[in-house]
Amino acid sequence: MEKYIYNETSSIRRLKIGTCLFLLAFSLVGTHLVLAEEVNPNAKLVTEEKISSTMEAIQPVNGKILSNTEISQFAKDFINVKEFGAVGDGITDDQEAIQKAIDAATKGLGGGKLYFPEGTYLVKKIIQLKSNIDIRLDDKATILNGINFKDRPSIVFMTGPFINGGDKIFWEPTENISFSGGTIDMNGVLNEEGSKPKNLPLINSSGGFAIGNSTNVTIRNVTFKDSFQGHAIQIAGSKNVLVDQSRFLGQALPKTIKDNAMITKESIQIEPMTRKGFPYALNETGVKSENVTIQNSYFGKSEKSGELVTGIGTHYQAITTQNPSNIKILNNHFDNMIYAGIRFTGFTNILIKGNRFDKKNKEESVIYRENGAALVNAFSYKNDKDILDLNKKVDITENEFNISDNNTIAIRVAKDNAEYLGKVTDIAVTKNIIKNTSEDSKQPNIELLRISNNLTVSDNQIFGGDKGIIIEDSTGQIMVLNNRFYNLKSDFISFIKSTENGKESVINDSIGDFNLVTENGVYKILKNTLSISNEKLGNSILDGLEKNEEINTYESKSIKNTVTNSNVVLDKVQVGWKQLEGKWYYFDTLGKIVKGWIQADNWYYLDKNGVMQTGWQYINDKWYYLNSSGAMETAWLLDDSKWYFFDETGAMSIGWVQVGKYWYYMNKSGEMLTGWQQVGSKWYYLNSLGELIINTITPDGYYVNDNGEWI
Repeated sequence: MEKYIYNETSSIRRLKIGTCLFLLAFSLVGTHLVLAEEVNPNAKLVTEEKISSTMEAIQPVNGKILSNTEISQFAKDFINVKEFGAVGDGITDDQEAIQKAIDAATKGLGGGKLYFPEGTYLVKKIIQLKSNIDIRLDDKATILNGINFKDRPSIVFMTGPFINGGDKIFWEPTENISFSGGTIDMNGVLNEEGSKPKNLPLINSSGGFAIGNSTNVTIRNVTFKDSFQGHAIQIAGSKNVLVDQSRFLGQALPKTIKDNAMITKESIQIEPMTRKGFPYALNETGVKSENVTIQNSYFGKSEKSGELVTGIGTHYQAITTQNPSNIKILNNHFDNMIYAGIRFTGFTNILIKGNRFDKKNKEESVIYRENGAALVNAFSYKNDKDILDLNKKVDITENEFNISDNNTIAIRVAKDNAEYLGKVTDIAVTKNIIKNTSEDSKQPNIELLRISNNLTVSDNQIFGGDKGIIIEDSTGQIMVLNNRFYNLKSDFISFIKSTENGKESVINDSIGDFNLVTENGVYKILKNTLSISNEKLGNSILDGLEKNEEINTYESKSIKNTVTNSNVVLDKVQVGWKQLEGKWYYFDTLGKIVKGWIQADNWYYLDKNGVMQTGWQYINDKWYYLNSSGAMETAWLLDDSKWYFFDETGAMSIGWVQVGKYWYYMNKSGEMLTGWQQVGSKWYYLNSLGELIINTITPDGYYVNDNGEWI
């Protein structure tokens, strides 16, 4: 028996050694595990655990471990920036050497591939990116911004040459640019007075990339840190741009900055090509940015600078510009943005999906905006002269919001002023989870203002806060379906209309489903998914109405109903076990049905539909037994006159098992055996209790040694 156990232990040790070699191979190339290169539509939200695993990481080439042969081939396929004179000591200006290396790579040397080994590469002039180049940085490589000129951009990389003595850029067409790994230090940490960057006192702002008039650009697994009131990445008039698995850390703001200037500081700006958007450029085509994806990335503060103002967006629109279109913002984590996670105007066809937004209160923040925040803010630019094509086809879905600040809105879509020209249309706010723990909330969780047509608000879950959903001065088709509310202090759903006397509630504090249209500012309420219960409207009782039958026209009435399977208010979140139609389900703290294993005094297993299981269950290639109460069995079990043993994880044991001081043997079906048993080439004797007897004579006269083996 000892030999048997020793062999098993050896096997485990070999596995562990293999794992160490696996990790060592990663260490040799300075890499960590790779997140998915493209977002799975069923992917979970980015979690803190995933983010922390990528905070300092660079991905290995092609996302795998390099063998010694591959490392040698890597050296042949890539040109090394140090071969062109770069030093990487953080003191020497390496800009000229880097530019020479880029110029050589873009002409085909090294297959267009350029590698930065470990080091800090100081650059005191802008580096021009060119077409057909693949730049990769070691995970310990940093490019340090040292560009310190008055009235000129302090941006490390740009896609275009400077002319007119270096004060203007003309964005020539560029394509096929890839940049991955390492850190871009924008060097914006403030001086002691908090007025300007300590190391770059002449600049107005600092950034990492300015991408203009470009096609097919990928930025992956890069850390951007400590910008000075600038954009880490600026995307203007470009298409097919991917930012993936990157980190945006810290934004330094001067103490004297005014609020109207601060709110324009997006870390990633997506805009048309205009001189107003980028005043150092000569291009003024107004051409849109399109097919831009930002995914799997983290936005938060750094050790030396405060939080970011806004993660992603833009703040300008004009009649001469095209709307940025086909924008996807997927599976990112926005950690305590000052103003917004995502804020944009004049976008068409934007998908905001699977992101996490956290907003802390003033006491927990380095920088705090007294005027409040909106974590997703689709606003409209001031346009009282020209009719603009405002935000349309906006899909905000499956995001998670965690709010502890009393002055923060989770989702806001608006035409900000009735006098502005243009329309906001085709808005969907669906399947979002909002957890608002602020003690004195002053804002609604969702605010939808002056939507012109096709507004859908459905399947959202809102926990806490003051008001649930406010829809104000919106027209056209409106559908508000299947939302759930928990522990709100005020109204659940409010429809508000502006009048000469101020704002007036059209429908207030309602919990039913609504399918509405508006004509001339008057809401027409269409019946939708009513239960067999009657709906109360004022003093009248309405029943027997068919779906979507027009009820009547009302301007100032209040609806209170008890519709089921619709927008539902629960005074208390259903947590724990609940029996429905004879089946047991378990609800988590969000009121959602749990699936898989759950520990609640004991371990239980719930199938793909959330139904608690009993009896024998085959789960992940192992057998388990769940008793009549659903609790997972461990230790001994007698079933159908046969004994089975389940280890501490609940998995059925097979082979040799030690329980206390005795050894037992279980066949492939898990049944405990007795009598003589051949295991491998050895014979053993197990008594009527299944115990292995050792160093004695068996009842039929045979001797077994200290290991229980028949000799």
